[in-house]
Amino acid sequence: MCFDFTAERFAPRLPLPFTSCCHDAVSLSSVREEQLVVLFQSSDTLDLEIWVTTKIESEPYMEQVLDVGYWWTV
Repeated sequence: MCFDFTAERFAPRLPLPFTSCCHDAVSLSSVREEQLVVLFQSSDTLDLEIWVTTKIESEPYMEQVLDVGYWWTV
C-alpha cells in the first residue's frame, strides 16, 4: 500500500514486508506528513512488529523500526 500525500490519493502499490493470515493483527496508520505505519502482530508467536515507510530517491519502501517479542511473567 502506498499513499501520495501531495495528490491525496493512493499511488502504485507498495508490498507489505511480511505475510499475514486472517488470524494476525494488522493495523495501518499515517504519521507525520508523508509516512505510513503498519503494526503487525503474529497470532502464532504474538511478536509485535512496527514498520514505517521511508522514501529514498523517490522509491518508497518499508523499514522495520521495532520488533518486540511477547514476554510474560508468572
